[in-house]
Amino acid sequence: MFTERDQYHFKALLWKCYQIEMGADKSLWGSLALIIGLAFLACIICSVSGKASITALAISICMFFMCGMVGRLVCVNLIRDRKIKFRLTLQLVGVKQSVYLAANVLFGLVWGMAQVLILLVAIIVLGMIFASTYFRAESFSPGPIVMMLLNTILFLMGFIAMCAAFSALIKQYEYSAEIIGKYTFLCIFLPIAYLVGIVSGGIDSRDNDTLTPMITIAWKFAWLPNMTYLQLAIRNLMVDILKEDPFFSQNFKSDPPALYSGVLFMQFVVWLAVYIILDRLVSTDTGSQTRIIKTASDSLVERDATLDGVLQEGLVGAETGNSIKIRGVTKKFGDFSALKGISLDIASNTITCLLGHNGAGKTTLIDILTGFQLPTEGGVFLNGRNIHNNPDIIYGKIGYASSHDPLFEELTVLQFLTLIAKFKSVMQAELEAMRVAQETNLTPFLGTRIAQCSGGTKRRVSISSALIGNPQNSWCWADHLKEAPSRATLVFPK
Repeated sequence: MFTERDQYHFKALLWKCYQIEMGADKSLWGSLALIIGLAFLACIICSVSGKASITALAISICMFFMCGMVGRLVCVNLIRDRKIKFRLTLQLVGVKQSVYLAANVLFGLVWGMAQVLILLVAIIVLGMIFASTYFRAESFSPGPIVMMLLNTILFLMGFIAMCAAFSALIKQYEYSAEIIGKYTFLCIFLPIAYLVGIVSGGIDSRDNDTLTPMITIAWKFAWLPNMTYLQLAIRNLMVDILKEDPFFSQNFKSDPPALYSGVLFMQFVVWLAVYIILDRLVSTDTGSQTRIIKTASDSLVERDATLDGVLQEGLVGAETGNSIKIRGVTKKFGDFSALKGISLDIASNTITCLLGHNGAGKTTLIDILTGFQLPTEGGVFLNGRNIHNNPDIIYGKIGYASSHDPLFEELTVLQFLTLIAKFKSVMQAELEAMRVAQETNLTPFLGTRIAQCSGGTKRRVSISSALIGNPQNSWCWADHLKEAPSRATLVFPK
């Protein structure tokens, strides 16, 4: 069950998705242009055919295409959140991954259903204006319309889940746009071409054996929601057309529409389960991976190593609150050791710099300190407790400004800082955002979109997001700060 804090995060994530989609002008106007174009296409098909059943098929195909675009949008958003390390940021501020997934799936469904409804209204209105002679009343009677919308929603659910599962497999972010484009093409156009070709050929050759697998649940395609939805649309068309043909009317067999609806729902459940599994075991940069084989973190002793009374040279051994103690941390990638037995104390109210050349292990150590990676050996202790055995103790207590600027360029500076404040469960989120912006001299840019900000301003936005909510510990790459040594890592425990 979601706690009150989870519900607050859930609403913040929905707000973030809405603001990003409304802020992406090209995406918004592109969706409206697509809706109008599909509506005109449906009207043209209706005018040429003059049959109510073909009109219904044209509407179904237009909705199929629109749902395909929504699935592509969900796929792009999920990959973008991993690419800019946003999901890792969510982990640090204490947002559960289950809340993130639920919010994104729900928003995708609501956003998709809204576009489908707008498309349906546009088709009816344009049809009445430009093709009123061919629009039959039975095409838009409540019964068929309700069933069409229900099956379209079920298809949208299944297709979004399938796209989400596919997105979890993409790890090469620089090729993600090309991969998603090809994937969308295969999922939308290939099934249409395949089914239309087979069905038209079967009708011309009067081959009932060819047609039957196309208008019944073909179990070899039962795992694909796009194929099932198109089969249902073609099945409804053929029931109306072929019943007038004596040959087909005697040999025609098809599954009931309710079976198609049930299969579409089961596809949603299965693909959603597949996505959750892939997200936790395969996907990268989520902050939620669960390793099947136990790691060294499971065997780390939950105590402060300084209690043995033996301190290595250079260790502070501070017993003050919020102290960070690194003990014997080693991190191996295969046979390569990025870190070897690192031991270090970071006391409260100090600034610590990690200096080193490229590949020295600074980023790896920070990833271990933030819980993004597990050490092969050793441990990190916050107030005497192992952060990898007790990850909850660091959630919401670390402000992290990384070198890659995990920003949403569709939002304004104020919207982004307010969003981070909401994730950190700050009740007066906008006031907190304005307070931090004043401290970092961002007040003049609060109404500016991040995409329009200079590189230096974006860095200040990133640092400001780390300072929201007065975290107990702050981490920052020094290339954010002109006066700091190049590629240093600064640690600011409070």
